[in-house]
Amino acid sequence: MTMIHHAPCASLVCLLSFICAAGYADDAPAAATTFTAPTQFTVESTVTDAQGVRHLRLFRDADRFRTETVVDGVLSETAPVVIERIDQAMTRLLLPETKIFKEHAYFPEEFPNPLKDPSAVWTKTGSEALGKVPCDVYSVVSHGKTWKAFVKSQDNQIVHIQTANKSTRMDFQRWRLVKPDKAIFEVPAGHRQEVLTNPMDPRTRDPLFAPPDSPNQGGPNGPPRGQGRPDGPPRTKGPAESPTPRH
Repeated sequence: MTMIHHAPCASLVCLLSFICAAGYADDAPAAATTFTAPTQFTVESTVTDAQGVRHLRLFRDADRFRTETVVDGVLSETAPVVIERIDQAMTRLLLPETKIFKEHAYFPEEFPNPLKDPSAVWTKTGSEALGKVPCDVYSVVSHGKTWKAFVKSQDNQIVHIQTANKSTRMDFQRWRLVKPDKAIFEVPAGHRQEVLTNPMDPRTRDPLFAPPDSPNQGGPNGPPRGQGRPDGPPRTKGPAESPTPRH
């Protein structure tokens, strides 16, 4: 009587099953390691940095940005509204209280924020809970500076961004992923332009609008913070020039 052995067939079936499973695994989508920030939105934020705590409202439409300071839920009349137009290589600063605006050449280091950088690179580094909210953590490189960002795992909503040394922290709330009205990126009618002392050189522009750590405003290399601002003492004038002697 001839004996039939089934073991080789069973081994062949297992091998084919393994190959098929490996093929399906190769076709499975890889976990996302990068992130693309939204390009049209309105979002509110609480910013903590060397200037203190501020509540801001940021609007973005591609390469156009508007930042407002909010006090008790409404637009501040004394803090400047910042309109940054990368498409025009221009930054405009509006003073709602006096209806004055100033403008100078755009440069990204003036008001740094990865959400305003179309070329920012977001790379996932892991997962971490922010409070009790599960988040994906990203390292964000923006204009040569590295930030740490927390993005909600559930809906990919950005909730927190901070510098590597935590000197600047931004908490985001009330995202609206809609295209803002294009009119808000223009200077409103009735505003009068005031010419900057030297609009082409950002290092010597009006201290009223200089960043907190620039040579013109605050920080270790500049005059005391608040000088020349609406909430600070008047600008200090330089020594008077000696009259030219007559001969």
